[in-house]
Amino acid sequence: MERTEEQKLTQAGIKVTLGGKEYEIRPLVIRYSGEWRKKSLPIIASLMKYSRLMPSGNSEELEQVIIELFTTKTDEMLNSFFEYARELNREEIENTATDGEIIIAFLEVFNAFVAPLSVVPSKGIIAKVKLPQ
Repeated sequence: MERTEEQKLTQAGIKVTLGGKEYEIRPLVIRYSGEWRKKSLPIIASLMKYSRLMPSGNSEELEQVIIELFTTKTDEMLNSFFEYARELNREEIENTATDGEIIIAFLEVFNAFVAPLSVVPSKGIIAKVKLPQ
């Protein structure tokens, strides 16, 4: 279900499916979100690099990114997801969910986090900022 602009800007949670069960995840409060962003950035950078390399055909570099994604980055996505979704029962979910579900859930959380940034240009905020000449 597509989230409305209002849901993106407010504390509306997102729904993810893990182990066949639907969970609602509330946005992280400021106290915890800064640390979560710092830890999640390297994961996102790897995913962006993967996306960029897929069509390029640079097989050696792509191979290294895939190895990284399937070894360390998948575990980092798992840890990052549960750092964000603090209220969920990690042990229960780890016994029922798959890696694919966690990757999708992590991306859903990331998308929900960055969604408010997408409205900045449409609100004219950037246009009103005076840049140094």
